Amino acid sequence: MMQENVSVKDLNMMAKQAIEEMPKKKDEPWSGAFSFCLLGIGLLYLLGDYSFGKWGGLIFLALGGLMLYASYSAHQYNANEYPRRMAEFDRKYICKRCGTVFTV
Repeated sequence: MMQENVSVKDLNMMAKQAIEEMPKKKDEPWSGAFSFCLLGIGLLYLLGDYSFGKWGGLIFLALGGLMLYASYSAHQYNANEYPRRMAEFDRKYICKRCGTVFTV
């Protein structure tokens, strides 16, 4: 049994859906340099006698560490996982006749 051709409107909808499913790189909003600056400020507060005291130093150290971890994990995803997912996405095709998504 032959299937009917897919309308242009349906093809546009499928194309938009495919673009939404396309893997995206993770942003690295905080560079490692900024994280190291926060870590340095935290160490200065811990070692010196500043107005924030030891708690301020611990807070800066924690923020710097969290930002460094977030930047590192985003970099690892972009270097390892993203290329694999993008290659998998590049092997998918939409049939213009029936609208089926094929993986080649």
